[in-house]
Amino acid sequence: MPDALSKTIPVWCAVINRAIKIRYPELPDSWDVKLYTPPHVVSTQEHRAIELLLDEWSISLANSSYDLAKLANPLRPMWITPSTSTFPSLPPPGSGKFCPVICISASKQISDAIERRGGGFSYVQGSGDDHELWGMGLTPAIFWRHRKELLDTPRSHLSDLVESLVTNPFPTESNKSPPTAISHLRGRILICALADLQSQPSGEIDQEDDTSYLLVTADPKAQDNEAQPAQPSDGGRVLHLHVASGKRGQYQFLRDILPRAMGFVGRELKQGRKVCIACETGKDVSVGIALAASQKYFDDDGTPIFEGANAGNKQTIRTRLEWIVASRPQANPSRATLKRVNEYLLTPEEFARGR
Repeated sequence: MPDALSKTIPVWCAVINRAIKIRYPELPDSWDVKLYTPPHVVSTQEHRAIELLLDEWSISLANSSYDLAKLANPLRPMWITPSTSTFPSLPPPGSGKFCPVICISASKQISDAIERRGGGFSYVQGSGDDHELWGMGLTPAIFWRHRKELLDTPRSHLSDLVESLVTNPFPTESNKSPPTAISHLRGRILICALADLQSQPSGEIDQEDDTSYLLVTADPKAQDNEAQPAQPSDGGRVLHLHVASGKRGQYQFLRDILPRAMGFVGRELKQGRKVCIACETGKDVSVGIALAASQKYFDDDGTPIFEGANAGNKQTIRTRLEWIVASRPQANPSRATLKRVNEYLLTPEEFARGR
């Protein structure tokens, strides 16, 4: 059974249950905050080691800016595998006992590594977490959009179908997702992937459109953008930047992309416009820029500010990342991106200039 089903989901169920109890102390003492793990997969020692960490995580979640709904019943994971002989006993609806979270694994437990697949699938350690290696680029969105076709296709033809669905370079309008407005920022900052834009924005934007665009394109050969004007030369409402990959790209993101992006975002916000920030995935670089802008140009209530610096601290930056994730759950900035954002915001300006 993959760790996601045997540990991650059980941990989240317990953490959410405990955080809700902290947020809503009026809940009855019978509110279940126990950690449940499958005993045949997670040892007693490991189970106890996880339990020692739950309170810290629960307090952190309870003290965050995330909305936590007051659930009718606590969450409780349950497991079904090919070795399950009977279906788990579920509480009657409205009984107030618990809300089941069913974890299903197609892998069967085997005693010999060379055993052929029979009623289930032999579990390969780590394979469930490394979908990049076996998924051929198939994403949940593509799967659900074409699920009938995928499920009806014979196994021998499945790889060809997945490849054709993934490599389509021209997404249809139905495949596009609208830019995500960060609600806590009054919708003034939006995030999306470049492919989600209806068309490539140019400097000539309809005056009735109150949105400006900051586009960041990945380019392995990208040089610093410092040779370009600090702002679009015509005062236009589209700024297109290029960022390299690897360590050079991270240095460029800190010293070039973020300063130029903040100048553009600040100017457009001050003009009363919204700013849509787009990168290749809509999950990493664009989120990092939006995070920096939300700290620099918005106060702790999400109200725009334009006078004086608002560098904040690690906690206020973390809170603003929570605002972004709450509106755009697919946001997943890398550790390197978050580190550069913190460095940009928290490093004294005179020290940054001397580096």
